[in-house]
Amino acid sequence: MALKSDLSAGYYYVCTALIVLLVGSIIYLIHQITTYINRTKKKDVPILHSNENNFTSPRRSIHLSPTVWFYKCWNQVIHILGVGEMSIGAIVILLIYLTVNIIFLALPFKTDEGISHQTSIRFAYLGIANAAFIFPLATRNSIFTKLIGIPFERMITYHRWVGRTIFWLLTFHASTQIQSNYNSSKSISHSLWGTDIYKWGFLAYIFLSITVTMANSAISSGVTRIIFKFPTYYEAGQYIFVNFPFLKIPTSLIDWHPFSLSSPPLSSFGSIANSGEVNSPTVDDTGDEGYASIHVKMQGGYTNTLYAKSQQGSQLTETPLKMRIEGPYGKKSVDFSSYKTVLLISGGIGITPIICILGDLIDSQIKNNYIVTQAIHFVWVIPNIELEKIRKSALTLLPPEKYLLEIQVYLTRSTTTPSSTFFQGRPDIKKIMKALKQKHGSGDIAVGVCGPAPLIKEARNAAGSESDVTCLFKTHTETFEL
Repeated sequence: MALKSDLSAGYYYVCTALIVLLVGSIIYLIHQITTYINRTKKKDVPILHSNENNFTSPRRSIHLSPTVWFYKCWNQVIHILGVGEMSIGAIVILLIYLTVNIIFLALPFKTDEGISHQTSIRFAYLGIANAAFIFPLATRNSIFTKLIGIPFERMITYHRWVGRTIFWLLTFHASTQIQSNYNSSKSISHSLWGTDIYKWGFLAYIFLSITVTMANSAISSGVTRIIFKFPTYYEAGQYIFVNFPFLKIPTSLIDWHPFSLSSPPLSSFGSIANSGEVNSPTVDDTGDEGYASIHVKMQGGYTNTLYAKSQQGSQLTETPLKMRIEGPYGKKSVDFSSYKTVLLISGGIGITPIICILGDLIDSQIKNNYIVTQAIHFVWVIPNIELEKIRKSALTLLPPEKYLLEIQVYLTRSTTTPSSTFFQGRPDIKKIMKALKQKHGSGDIAVGVCGPAPLIKEARNAAGSESDVTCLFKTHTETFEL
């Protein structure tokens, strides 16, 4: 039996999307196999000493000019009014997605019933076809992550695109249906609601949405560190969802929040706890590996209560705070251990995933794992010295002759600098990248950024601007907006 014309539009749209997914899965699988083969061929990495100021490798071209030009354009970040920050690459993908939808709206699918002219029905079928992908894009353990390697927090962007497209498709569908109902009944109320039950239900839903949105607020204050047993292996830069069921009953029973893991994978309790930080609810020290930590900044009632609990000190040591964990989630878009030079940039509490990546690189070198990283440049932007203790746990593990580690801490609201590591004002990211490129010779540089949106935008644009035929700055960004 032949499909109806408008149903065919939705059916072939889904088929097209599945073909794209299949191609993407094959490309991702080939990339994973190639990465695994390269890792089995362990390379000899020379040990660098602190008195070496430059690498011996000369600056030479390793990329074609068209490749560099495409990379610069694709990663350029611009501000779109009413939307926010988007890269040119994201805009291109969005335009392709919208174009495909428009094509399937306009294509005259022929069937045994002729060409359909029911525009309203076509909008509805395409909306339903898009809905087939909206839920997999929003689930944390989505099959898409395994197939194409895009983690949950990045798929949320595509989830929003699909959701808004469905909204407009169904809005156009509803508009034409309302017009049709009005033409037949000449009643505005009947054409809009049908019955009073639907009308009052819709108004109640809108009122509830407005009430919940206006109740949100944020308060900036201190930071709480939490250490917990977590024997599950995770990758540096991942995050978990945490629930403290007895923190603020009854809402805390179902209240889950995402936090970045701030300790290297499979750390020991002592390596995390001996950093000299305060306000740290902890568990008993068994001496075994398999502990992790998170840092929680006060930003509302939930985190304020947690911070107040941490102030009780010894009471929490005797009776550890119970917590539930879901995860880990997330996936780095850049394999930092495969780059000779790494630049890590963080702003404020955004240091938590960055310090985890730093600690993992150090830990990999200590354990003689596959790693080619020789130099790490760490830039941190904070308002004052209060947050500086967060980075101590990773830096205390630093082997003195394995890395060239350069640390720069920028204080934006302080008039004094405790040591030569600290600077006043904000960093010039572009200038820092240019200096790294000149210092370390040819070779791509991995960049990890986590912080406020302006810092991320500046870093991404600087990475594109400073990339050339001798060096591409491969950028991985983190955001707390899920």
